Amino acid sequence: MRRVEIVQAVQNVAEALVSSHVMSALARMDTTELVCAHADWVARRQSFGAPEDRVIGVLGLEQLDDPAFWAKALSEGANRDPEMLRPISEMHRNARFAQDELPKLLSALLVRESDAVVTGEGIELPGRLTVLVLEDGDSSTPERLALVLNSIGTLYSACAQILAEPNAHVSVVACDSGGDKSFDFLGNVRVIERVRDVVLSFWDRVVFFREDRTEDRMKLIAESLPVADEVEELAASGSMSRETADTVKQQVAESIFMFGRAGATIPEFQQVAVYNPRELMRPTSGMIVAEEGSAEAAVEEAAEPAVAEPTEAESAAPEPTTETSAASEADSIVETPAAVEAETPPAAEESETPAAEEAAQEPDGPALNGTDLQRIIAEKVDKVLHGQPEDRESGAEKDEPAQPESD
Repeated sequence: MRRVEIVQAVQNVAEALVSSHVMSALARMDTTELVCAHADWVARRQSFGAPEDRVIGVLGLEQLDDPAFWAKALSEGANRDPEMLRPISEMHRNARFAQDELPKLLSALLVRESDAVVTGEGIELPGRLTVLVLEDGDSSTPERLALVLNSIGTLYSACAQILAEPNAHVSVVACDSGGDKSFDFLGNVRVIERVRDVVLSFWDRVVFFREDRTEDRMKLIAESLPVADEVEELAASGSMSRETADTVKQQVAESIFMFGRAGATIPEFQQVAVYNPRELMRPTSGMIVAEEGSAEAAVEEAAEPAVAEPTEAESAAPEPTTETSAASEADSIVETPAAVEAETPPAAEESETPAAEEAAQEPDGPALNGTDLQRIIAEKVDKVLHGQPEDRESGAEKDEPAQPESD
């Protein structure tokens, strides 16, 4: 979580504990107070988000959401049973720390003097602009962050010329990270407000053309913002020279295009539209470094052209040569049992048949694995290829067709 989210979440949890009187109800163990505290806490709990859920888990306040805990506190004799009082006393200590101590600690360590006052809706007051760089677990490239900073600086300069505030300057007063990154810009109140209006008008058109997220559409949106018509009116009235007007329009279009290309947002996007900025303001390719195992990494890996690599059999197979020895033939026969059956002489087949039948008739014998089978085949092949001369001659005589007797 970002620093601002941590501070705001702790404040929300502390206010909910104070308003629902959880701590006093657990201290008094009064039935009516416990019932009211439980109902009030559950009602306020519905408005919490992910940051508040994380704070509740870290502070050990999860049991306040468990009906069994409140039923135990409401049971008869709970304030006299040490076994039942132990978890209730522990919850009372956790609630007191979250309500009284933690907000003071965070305000002393995390809250800065430059932090803007936040309204009830969570929108910062004029004079300050917060820009969010949504990352969703990935990491931004330096180019993306540079685009965000340059886009706001260029847009601020253009808006300052529109409002005739040439001496206005913008500064980066804070930056934060934790899930997402944020940059806080501080400048002239009127100029910052105009920058916010231009960015919001850009967001309206992004929502309208949400089906088309190409860069060409982004450029058209950047060039067709209402601020361009305002600049044309200033040029027509003589308040701004034509050259300055063209420069300002170009600066606005370029800055908005950079803002959209980087996938940046402002908190006000969520306040003025029901669409999720995380879906519509995704950065273009090359702006994030997807972590290994994420969906973006899988998409980038699938997009890379596949390179055909030789299989193990292909890489291990030697190139055919004209000189072939009897040993290589024997090795090839050992590797392919089917070739053994095709090239074995009939005499050898007959000699192997009884052994195979005997092996088949022994159900209690151990099963042969691949290594044993290769060894047996190798022995048979070696006997066929390197047998006794008498066997080869007799085999040759048997295989040689009978010559007709000469008259």
